[in-house]
Amino acid sequence: KLASYVERRRENAAWFGRELAQHGDFFDFQEETPGGTSSWFGFPLRVKSGSPFKVTELTAALNLAGVETRPIIAGN
Repeated sequence: KLASYVERRRENAAWFGRELAQHGDFFDFQEETPGGTSSWFGFPLRVKSGSPFKVTELTAALNLAGVETRPIIAGN
């Protein structure tokens, strides 16, 4: 089952990448490390400075549409 879940997540991430590519002026997208294979638990993106909207406005709109959001948390 796991392999099929990972493959479906990879298909979803590819779809989001294709659909959102036209908005590259507003977003930075995470990419896989060369040679790596991500299971794409989520689809991280970063709102670029100078975008006509703020992160809080985007997350509010997504949440209203039923799309769950999470802040990107990083550490070492």
